Amino acid sequence: MRHDESCGGGASVLMAFVLGGIAGAGLAMLFSPYSADEARQKLNDLKDDLYDRKDDIAAEAREKFTDAVDKGKDFIEEQKGVISSALEAGKGAYKKEKDKLTESDA
Repeated sequence: MRHDESCGGGASVLMAFVLGGIAGAGLAMLFSPYSADEARQKLNDLKDDLYDRKDDIAAEAREKFTDAVDKGKDFIEEQKGVISSALEAGKGAYKKEKDKLTESDA
């Protein structure tokens, strides 16, 4: 299984979440049982609530981003070892075959 398949694609999940929220908000306004003034007041209250919580939301997003970066760094370090081992094995196989060819030519 490829690494990007097992991680779930965090950016695409976030984008889907944001787009879903926008679409949901648009549909909610279309089918809202409230008058325009009531809907405006509710949206204002929601805006104020989100503004009050913005620091908490930003801190949580920052923490998730940092965790994702750390996982990425760990993955890269693991892959460096695998690539290094494969490179060394390739060099050894090349030298072995080169030695065989020089012995058979001699």
